[in-house]
Amino acid sequence: MSEDKLKEFISNESQYHEMKERKDILGQFAYVSRKVLDEGWKVGYMCREKAERENESGWQFMGGNEDDAYLSDFHNIAIMSVHSLVQLDRTVWKYITAPVGTRLIRVASEEFETDKN
Repeated sequence: MSEDKLKEFISNESQYHEMKERKDILGQFAYVSRKVLDEGWKVGYMCREKAERENESGWQFMGGNEDDAYLSDFHNIAIMSVHSLVQLDRTVWKYITAPVGTRLIRVASEEFETDKN
């Protein structure tokens, strides 16, 4: 490797943190509504809370129209890897490194914005 290439590689080190974080999150687990997993809904709402267990991302992915009764029934929630969820809905990929406390709602086919409610 030339010295110029090595300097370029080292100068981009700040970008590697996010890549490493994405890789780690992809291997962790998330809670996913059965509407997304079984019924084919795209993720309409996602939020990230503090992880309570090892290998948990803190992410929850929902269709967006689940009511409290639906969500309180554990049969309606699945646990799966973030990687598998991203395979179902690629739009969430660019948001998975968002910090704990993030709440996002889909506003367009390829875009989410912060949920203000």
